[in-house]
Amino acid sequence: MQCSYSILKTSDPQLVECIKKMVLDKEVECTKIVFNQLGMSSGGFQLTPALLNAGTAPLNFIHESSRLFSTVDLICNAGRIRIVRHKPGEPKQDTTEPFDRVDIIAEGDNKPNEPYTRLIAASQKHLHRFSISGLGTFLGEDAQRHYQERDAALAQMQHLITDSNKRVNERIQEYEDAYLEKQKLLEQEYRKKKEEQDDSTAKESERLDAIKRSLDKREEELNLQEPKAERRRVFDELKETMAGWSKDFTLSTTNIKFRILIRVVYIALLLIFALVVVFYVVRPIVSVMNELES
Repeated sequence: MQCSYSILKTSDPQLVECIKKMVLDKEVECTKIVFNQLGMSSGGFQLTPALLNAGTAPLNFIHESSRLFSTVDLICNAGRIRIVRHKPGEPKQDTTEPFDRVDIIAEGDNKPNEPYTRLIAASQKHLHRFSISGLGTFLGEDAQRHYQERDAALAQMQHLITDSNKRVNERIQEYEDAYLEKQKLLEQEYRKKKEEQDDSTAKESERLDAIKRSLDKREEELNLQEPKAERRRVFDELKETMAGWSKDFTLSTTNIKFRILIRVVYIALLLIFALVVVFYVVRPIVSVMNELES
């Protein structure tokens, strides 16, 4: 059992991208992918889904406009999905038609079943169906080819627009990511410089506080020394005053002579007093004592 439909002609990178998305779809249990190349007499190469997602070396030579594969087969548990890109009857030549063909081939008893239906749905989901069959019946083959080419060009244009939008969005996302990364780096640098500035400010504040404490201590010492200096000044003034007074109280020559005269008179009075005492007191006592003895 086989189901076929047409898809827009795609380049190799576009086709590989669609296959990658299909392989990642849980509805498709793909075991291997077979790439048959144009211009080769037999076969191509096979890749597992893991190697396909890893970007293996055989796919490194494709570019945006290349169409190097005549057929690509996705071997799945429910059947086979084949993308046919060669000219009918000529596997070595690319088709001149504006469309490629997708064949979904059932495995086993060729009876419709749910896995096969899921395979068709997954194929049409990622390899978008594009068909205008039936126009040739009414308009002829030339008209059908004309509309095919026109619709293919429109579809290609739509694909280009979609691809351009995708690239623009990717580039915008890249710029946004770069901006966010740059903003993050600037914020980190700002926080780092702020921390350094805070540390420097704290150290400078500590240094100024130490200087202030030193000045306060010196001011206190000066405040204590000022009363001492004042007392010393007053004491010196008193000493000078006393020294001046001692000069003022020095005895003059007249005072010295007067004092000598007073002393002489005082001594004379003492002698007179002594003679009076001897004459009036001592002498009678001596007389009385002599009389008593006799």
